[in-house]
Amino acid sequence: MTKGSQHGKDLTQSRFGSVVATFSSSVPATRACVTIVRPFDSTEILRSIVMQLDPQGSGNLDADSIASKTTGLLDGKKYLIVLDDLSSTAEWDAIIQHLPTLETASRIIVTTRLENIARHCSKR
Repeated sequence: MTKGSQHGKDLTQSRFGSVVATFSSSVPATRACVTIVRPFDSTEILRSIVMQLDPQGSGNLDADSIASKTTGLLDGKKYLIVLDDLSSTAEWDAIIQHLPTLETASRIIVTTRLENIARHCSKR
């Protein structure tokens, strides 16, 4: 990992903390922050979300079980998910299909270096 990418990760974690404090001030929120790793693996991203939401419940679940568990843990709840360093619209599409429709107060924050990816993600 380069020094620059470490700084970006630290900045994301720092910002995540301040956003969580603001976001959760009125009603506690379910929340997770995931840095996208390479090579991209949507199952591992979802597994990371599940581990943050339910540390004892992720175990050795297969891809379908992880996807179902992710949806189950978030469905009907106010949630905040941060996806750090998304590098393609395909990555977004692979992740977002397993997240429940955003409730009014729920948010997904994406960091990316490319404007077209940000625009694609904001369509949901």
